[in-house]
Amino acid sequence: MKWTNDISVGSLAVDNQHKKLFDTIDKLMEACNQRKGKDEIEPTLIFLYKYTQIHFKDEEKLLLDNHYPKYEEQKRSHDKFTEEIRQAIQQYNEEGANLTVLLNVLNKCNEWLLVHIMKMDKEYATFFKEKNLKME
Repeated sequence: MKWTNDISVGSLAVDNQHKKLFDTIDKLMEACNQRKGKDEIEPTLIFLYKYTQIHFKDEEKLLLDNHYPKYEEQKRSHDKFTEEIRQAIQQYNEEGANLTVLLNVLNKCNEWLLVHIMKMDKEYATFFKEKNLKME
């Protein structure tokens, strides 16, 4: 999964965080393809979980501070994804380096990031643009 400019929301800070998420998912995918062990996969999963929390906190603050009308919808989507990653880590810890578990995580991440960014994040980008608000 590669970052492209058409995914940009027009904020350097948000885009850089999105790029970091894409890079982390790529790192996880590469570790799976190379059949890396728990020593590399588990820290990457944990980093992904922690980094999504940081990104969501920053993004939610930006939306709240600017009275974005669909904040609650965005927050619910973030919470759902965070919980899915948490559950995936738990399943990984219980079942070990199971390829099925890892593919499930990767598929959820890829689908969620693209759909979420292209739909929900692009919506708030449009809101900011229409209201002449800065996304920093």
